[in-house]
Amino acid sequence: MEITKSLRRLLDGIPGTNSIFLTDRDGVIVLSVGEELRSRASLISSLQATQDQTGKLVMGAHHASAFFYENSQLVILNIPPLTAFVVASPTANTGMLLKLREQLMPLVQEVEGIIPEIPCSKFFF
Repeated sequence: MEITKSLRRLLDGIPGTNSIFLTDRDGVIVLSVGEELRSRASLISSLQATQDQTGKLVMGAHHASAFFYENSQLVILNIPPLTAFVVASPTANTGMLLKLREQLMPLVQEVEGIIPEIPCSKFFF
């Protein structure tokens, strides 16, 4: 599938990137490339658990989050109606990971064309 190949090129374009997966607003994985993660379901449910709280910050729409851990980093990109999770090594270039949002936008539009019933919520994280 061409969409998967495009996502794979983005993954391979940033050294240290281990996996990229896209979910809908309900946390259902729509597309995934790279290493399989045992913690993927936990990552998704953790994000969903924080959605209500972030709205209380009154800082505008959420675009991206970056989390740094001892053995990895996680970048979450909001590209309505989908959310992209990027898992990388701690030495990967975080700026390049955050810029993936711009590169993923056309891919998300292509996914929407295939799966047009993905609802876009104004409260989407």
